[in-house]
Amino acid sequence: MWTGIKAAKLKPKAPVGVIGIGGLGSLAVQFLKALGHPTVAIDRRAEGLQLAVETPLKADLVVDSTSPTAVEQIREWTADHEGLAAVVVCTDDVPANEWSLKPLKVHGTCVVLGLPTDPLRFNAFDLIFKELTIIGSLVATVEETRKMMTVVEEFGIKSHLNVLSMDQAPDLAALYMDPHLKGRLVMKM
Repeated sequence: MWTGIKAAKLKPKAPVGVIGIGGLGSLAVQFLKALGHPTVAIDRRAEGLQLAVETPLKADLVVDSTSPTAVEQIREWTADHEGLAAVVVCTDDVPANEWSLKPLKVHGTCVVLGLPTDPLRFNAFDLIFKELTIIGSLVATVEETRKMMTVVEEFGIKSHLNVLSMDQAPDLAALYMDPHLKGRLVMKM
């Protein structure tokens, strides 16, 4: 998450969207807020939309991506009404990844962090006519991890955890795949 945000090379106070507010997306919202970025949380699930406003550093705007006016809501919210400087995509949902280019402004950046099993696809007209950049990110260096942990401590960044007992281990896969999962699953020994 941290490295993905850094990879976007954001200007100070640039507006950013986070698509997919789960375990990673809720952290992205908090990191962006801690770094001083106006942030919009975007999800289609009630659990994700709710999580975006329950974190210590809340999203400035929460948008249901299934709304027919979602892109217009985001553009109107940005100071220049042109769209977001970047989006951080935290879902493996291929249609959500494809949609992620729509709220970007010209020269915007899409940081892809979800790992879908099907190939990603993007609209060529959005990509080319807005001259967008699509990048991926995987892991942070030790130095970046230290910086991240300093921000976590300073701003009280937290994860929403669903703690499971060892008795629930056989249910782990089903719980992880549940589209209504909110936050992260953690096994307690």
